[in-house]
Amino acid sequence: MKEDLHYGLIKKFYGNKKSKRSNIPLINHIDEGLIILDRLVAPLICKQAYCIHPLLQLDEVFFYNLVSSRSGIKNADVQAVMLAMEYRHQLNRYHSKKVFKDETRKKELLTSLKEVMADTPYLRYIALADKVQNRKDFIKYHLDTHERSKELNSYFSNWLFIILGVPEHINTELVNAINCNGTM
Repeated sequence: MKEDLHYGLIKKFYGNKKSKRSNIPLINHIDEGLIILDRLVAPLICKQAYCIHPLLQLDEVFFYNLVSSRSGIKNADVQAVMLAMEYRHQLNRYHSKKVFKDETRKKELLTSLKEVMADTPYLRYIALADKVQNRKDFIKYHLDTHERSKELNSYFSNWLFIILGVPEHINTELVNAINCNGTM
């Protein structure tokens, strides 16, 4: 997969950048997510979309990467781009910075996302890779030390155990697959 154009696009975008809090190379998120996708025997299109999802996820990079000829996204598989954009759409409906004080509204959104993920297996693959990897890093580097630790813990639990319906033992198996492959 590392020879694939989509991996090359995110590798170029991330360069040697590291996360501010944990000082881990940003590409580690992609590498570990790909391990999960391999373990899940996900189709290639899911792996390609997963590789490029950070290029399209945040508003501040979305438009640049979509229209800039320098980003290379125009050379990406159209289906992979569409899948990454749909993931952006679904993910941004409920992300960690959204705080829901209205529990009824929150429950309705979680139910809606659960239905979407159940009906769209390709999105489900991407979400599983993204959330399992993110939660692993959160627990390793930020649990009980991050100023929003309680909120983030709830967020990851909601994604994994409510929206995606992942049993804890499957999450553990996927995290172990990452750890056995010698990444960060």
